[in-house]
Amino acid sequence: MNSTSRTQSRSRGRLSQGGSHPDAVTDMSQSAERGRGDGPETPASVKTPPEDVDRTSELDDSAQLNRDRVVQDVSWFEEVVDSTSKTKATPFVPNPWMQQIASASQMDIFGGDTRKWPTFIANFRALVHEAIRSDAQRIAVLGQLLSPRLRSGFSGRLADPAMYREVLRRLHKLYGDPKALAKMNLHDLMSLPPLRSEQSSDLEAFFCKVSGPLSTMKL
Repeated sequence: MNSTSRTQSRSRGRLSQGGSHPDAVTDMSQSAERGRGDGPETPASVKTPPEDVDRTSELDDSAQLNRDRVVQDVSWFEEVVDSTSKTKATPFVPNPWMQQIASASQMDIFGGDTRKWPTFIANFRALVHEAIRSDAQRIAVLGQLLSPRLRSGFSGRLADPAMYREVLRRLHKLYGDPKALAKMNLHDLMSLPPLRSEQSSDLEAFFCKVSGPLSTMKL
């Protein structure tokens, strides 16, 4: 064997030992492709289980219903209070509105007695009309100070703050006629029984029966 043949044989041996044969390269490429194919699935290829699809659909439908539902305003009675504010000590300040209501609640209920109208309207003006600035609150208190019979008769007007002064005018027209009041007071004076004794208790009772109609007639 000559020197040229020996050189070619050595070259082929080195190529076989180095793993650079074309067939080996092809096998390595195919193995790499199979390795990439057997790797983890991409998010696009992951299939959602049927139960998760149904649950997602129910959540979407519930969200749509919540968007379509008309939300009623309940803040006025369900106001959210900060829990930290409850721990703070705040001084107690009396509510003027509550004080005025307490004063007006001491008034006698007016039931349609003409004799009691002057006293009722005078107290109402002092304790309610001049103490409260809102007609809505005034007419609310007025409705509570009328007897059930009168409240029922004025129920349509007592629900409208704009009718506050109209209700007072109608009440005064019905029960505040000076002539009708004078006649009733005179009738009461003429109907008093005569004084039978001069004991202090009898004198006091007679005085009250006389002074009441007389003082009312002077108003």
